[in-house]
Amino acid sequence: MLWGAHDHLVPRQHQERLASRIKGARLKIYEGSGHLVLWECPERVAEDLTSFLEELSKQP
Repeated sequence: MLWGAHDHLVPRQHQERLASRIKGARLKIYEGSGHLVLWECPERVAEDLTSFLEELSKQP
């Protein structure tokens, strides 16, 4: 899960609760971003997503 630390629409505790309910989920916090993480730092999101998918592909 991706969350911008300055997101004023969805509180962090909601993201943490949701991530805890999804098996294997990870919460990635972007300190310099708000609600629109994908628009605010697309290159960083792409790098993190690629890394996450590579990790998943290595799991048995």
